[in-house]
Amino acid sequence: MNTPFPDWFDELAQLEAEAKGVLSDFPLIINDRETRFTFYDPARLRQDIEAESGTPYIRINNLVVLPRVSKENILLFVQDLSEADADGKAV
Repeated sequence: MNTPFPDWFDELAQLEAEAKGVLSDFPLIINDRETRFTFYDPARLRQDIEAESGTPYIRINNLVVLPRVSKENILLFVQDLSEADADGKAV
């Protein structure tokens, strides 16, 4: 599998994403298609839900919650998604 990450996702960007617990509108190439995802860790997601003005929810397209917003966890997600797509399951 080719590396699905954009060139700008260097070590510093990875550290920042993990520290913040969120990576928004992140482009990934999966099976030759670019799709944008927003990755959250549970603690940051809870903070953002609580900070929303008056709504007890948050709505984000292509939201993925990971235990930690790290390159390793994103790669696991991409591998699972690629395998599901290869098996003909909806992606």
